[in-house]
Amino acid sequence: MRSITRSYYQHTHAAILVYAVDDIQSYRDLIEWENDLREYETTKTSVFRFLVGNKTDLDMDTRIDTQIQGDIEAFCREHNVNQCFMTSAKTGDGIEDVFKHIANRLAPTTHRRWSTANTDTVDLGLQTKTYITDSSSCRC
Repeated sequence: MRSITRSYYQHTHAAILVYAVDDIQSYRDLIEWENDLREYETTKTSVFRFLVGNKTDLDMDTRIDTQIQGDIEAFCREHNVNQCFMTSAKTGDGIEDVFKHIANRLAPTTHRRWSTANTDTVDLGLQTKTYITDSSSCRC
């Protein structure tokens, strides 16, 4: 069993729950992740939940998502999932859509103005940071 502390969930506004479309156990583990999220979720804020089925680049023969579609829909209803996505981390398909959707969903909950009008980028209003690139000073 994994050990997750409250600090991982502190100030969380969105949770991305990911399962592999070829692995039934990764789907079943979503319930544990959701239980952790609910346990540490504060009563003051509601966390947006997004479900992502990953590895859509695999052959349909190896995918279980079509077989458990009803279970996936029930999970989304029961756990108040705001949006479902299908992605491939290998090819990059759908990844950008996930993060754009989350950014746009969170934008109204902040005081900053995030705009995606007529652009392929989402301005998060963050300041640029300078990082040390000299490997001799790396402390990791």
